[in-house]
Amino acid sequence: MELSIPSEESDSILAIPRRHFAERGSWIATVTGRPINPTPPHRQDPRRVGLSLATRLDPTFSADRVFFDPDPLFAALVQSQKGEVYYLEDIVQAAAGLPQFSRAVPSPVRLLIGAARRHGVGLIVVSPVHAESYLVKPLRDGRDSAIIVFDEVGYEYLQREYLISPEDALAFAWYENEVAAEPGGDWAMKFPVIAGRKVRGGVAPHPPPELLSRCQAMAEGYLEGLYRRIVENR
Repeated sequence: MELSIPSEESDSILAIPRRHFAERGSWIATVTGRPINPTPPHRQDPRRVGLSLATRLDPTFSADRVFFDPDPLFAALVQSQKGEVYYLEDIVQAAAGLPQFSRAVPSPVRLLIGAARRHGVGLIVVSPVHAESYLVKPLRDGRDSAIIVFDEVGYEYLQREYLISPEDALAFAWYENEVAAEPGGDWAMKFPVIAGRKVRGGVAPHPPPELLSRCQAMAEGYLEGLYRRIVENR
């Protein structure tokens, strides 16, 4: 496996979203985890990877662009600046195993993707479920990235081959969605090519502790408010 280390800026995995911005004006990505045992110490949650990528791509990124509900994110996009990165997490799925955005018609995820492209921003959608889930399906149009956090086996490989431990860095597989040339053809997730070489994944630093802590507090506050509204409406 060949990995891209973000510190090598000219040849890093971050060249992919930068290329999306340059060629298409926006970038959409889903960060998910594999269906693995949540208790092993080497498991890294998608939140850390999503926040790490956001801070590296956008130096102005802060907790003010972290959202758990589509509605306030829609409002924020109206005031957005081109090139900014926004973060949306399906916290309900993470906490209760129930998809927050699952069957609404039209899907708020689809609407958000369209809004992000119109406003020329980056949107990182984070979910604890696997990339084959409902959350990634709206992104199958050949213009988006799918990022899957490494599982136990992946970290064992990193420690053996690269001497990288999960305490030192985050690791993930990176795919680009591609659509078949024929109309109605199947889509495929393929490894990207950077500087002439196929790159199967990346390694990134952990996000700033203060950002991670603020995100956790915001998530807890959102869930408490959601639970309160459910109880009041019974």
